[in-house]
Amino acid sequence: MRRLLLGSICSLTMTTVASAAEYPKGTYSVSAFQMCLIAPSGFSNDSGGNPTIPNGNDSYIGANTFQRFITFDGEGAGRVAGVYAYINPPPPDSRSTPKPSIGGGKSAYDVTTTPIVDNEFSVTSKPGTIQNTIDFGPAAGQQASADVANRHFVVSDSRKTMAVTVTTPYVETTTLSGSPNVHTTRSCMLAGT
Repeated sequence: MRRLLLGSICSLTMTTVASAAEYPKGTYSVSAFQMCLIAPSGFSNDSGGNPTIPNGNDSYIGANTFQRFITFDGEGAGRVAGVYAYINPPPPDSRSTPKPSIGGGKSAYDVTTTPIVDNEFSVTSKPGTIQNTIDFGPAAGQQASADVANRHFVVSDSRKTMAVTVTTPYVETTTLSGSPNVHTTRSCMLAGT
C-alpha cells in the first residue's frame, strides 16, 4: 500500500512539472516601425490616471525603424540587439529646437518575458540595460539610454513568426550622454513582425 501511494505522488509531481509554463525560446529577427510623442516637459495624466497628455508646448513627433535579433532562453529571459534609424521632423511652429535631423546606430538590452498564453506574451526590459550607440546624425558619438521598454508579441501556431506592438501606452525616460546629459520623456507606438 505504501509503495502504491508513493508511486501515485511521484506520478502527480511529474505531471505538474510537464505542464510548466512555456516561455519563448529561440532567436528571431524583428523589423518594426515606431512613432513617439516626445515631451521634454513631461506628461500629465488623462481622466483614467494614465500619463498620456504632454505638458507645455514643446512636444513633437519622432519616428524610427529598427531591425533586431531577439534571443529567448526558454526560461523567461532574453537579449535584444540590432540597429535603428530615426527622423525628427521640423517643429510645427517657429521653435528652433529640435532641429530636423536623421540619425541612427546600434542598440542592445536584456529582457524578461511572461509565459506564452493563447499565443501571446510580453517582454519588459531589465532595468539599466538599454544602451544605444549613436553612429550618425547630430548626436553621433554619444550614448543614449532609456529606463524601460515594454513590448507585446502575438506568436503564430508554428512558433516560427510573431508580430510585435505596444498594447498599453507608457512613458519612458531617455538620457543622451554629453555635457550636460539631456533627459526627455516619450510615449511610443510600434508595429512590426
